[in-house]
Amino acid sequence: MNQNKIDSHQEEVSFVDVLRMLRGKTKTVVCITLILAIIGAVAGFVFTELTSVYGAEITFYLTPKENSQVLLPILQSEAFAEKLLLDENGLPPIEDCDSADYAAALAAVTAEKEAREEKLRLSKEIIAYPYELAIIEAEYNNLNNERVRIHDLLKMYKSAQDEIAKQPDHLAKIAEYEQRLAEVEQAWRTYKTEKYDPAVSKKLQLEEEYYLAKRTLKDARETADELVEKVLSKWRENEDVRNLISVIQRSVTYEYTKILDNTTANQKVENQNTSFLVITVAVERDSEMAETIVQMIKERTPSFVEKEIERITGEAEAECTLTSTFVEAKDMGDSSLIQNLIIFGVIGAVLGAVFACVGIVVTNLLPEDLRPQKNDKKNKKAADKAQ
Repeated sequence: MNQNKIDSHQEEVSFVDVLRMLRGKTKTVVCITLILAIIGAVAGFVFTELTSVYGAEITFYLTPKENSQVLLPILQSEAFAEKLLLDENGLPPIEDCDSADYAAALAAVTAEKEAREEKLRLSKEIIAYPYELAIIEAEYNNLNNERVRIHDLLKMYKSAQDEIAKQPDHLAKIAEYEQRLAEVEQAWRTYKTEKYDPAVSKKLQLEEEYYLAKRTLKDARETADELVEKVLSKWRENEDVRNLISVIQRSVTYEYTKILDNTTANQKVENQNTSFLVITVAVERDSEMAETIVQMIKERTPSFVEKEIERITGEAEAECTLTSTFVEAKDMGDSSLIQNLIIFGVIGAVLGAVFACVGIVVTNLLPEDLRPQKNDKKNKKAADKAQ
């Protein structure tokens, strides 16, 4: 019976009636819309925080190139993650270490730095010395060639026979060339003794000193690595350190810049430019940690990479130059917090308005005796009578 009443009542409602129903409930619609808009904005904030990724791309220029690509696995290791947490000497804070072990490690690291500087100094001197030696060799060769030329002329004049050899002019030429040969030979011997031989000896001495410097650096590096490792082995037992290294390893990636080469008219091949190292930081939901890692990478990477390239390539000197000098950690997500707040807030507002309108219309379509307000009034009247 009640269902028949509802159906007959609904058939009589027009669009104008619906508008009349909503006109009296504007405040209700607005309130529900605002409430759901606020709830939607809160949901947008929560969504942003749960899905946000903070980080940056940091680029370094390497010279010489590291064509073997051994550097990338080294950077991806825990060893480099540790370096980011250490100071410029590769050591943890002194308060976290045994003082005697720390002092010994610091002394060894200092000795390694001095050995590296000495090797670099000798390397530069060896590279520059051939230009100085070339000038001395050129003068030495000029004197020697002149000596040989006069010697050959003198030999030719002395080889003359018969009447030509007895002529006064011929004998005068022989005497002239003998004197010139004596002078040139004296100049050649003097230059050889005072300039050329010392220059050649200096070249050999530099090469020997450079070889010894390489050996000294190798020994100093091994000693420093051993003593630093003794300090780090205790430092690694700290749970906070382990957690930080874990965060760094899963948040940082390493690669060389990608370039496209044309192989044919219709085909392009992606190659790596090993002169540019790109380090990408991407930390979930923690902007402060992302910024900390970015700054550590900018500060610690150059010295670490330079030493590794020198070791890998055998070069006396390598350079790792930061090109992303102003880079900072930022939100790397596709949408920002403001965007998500607006989107979720609008969705909440639309849903709130729709639900409020539908609820009001459905409620007003009910027969009088089935409406919530009517039932409330009947219950109140029944209660009053009972009293």
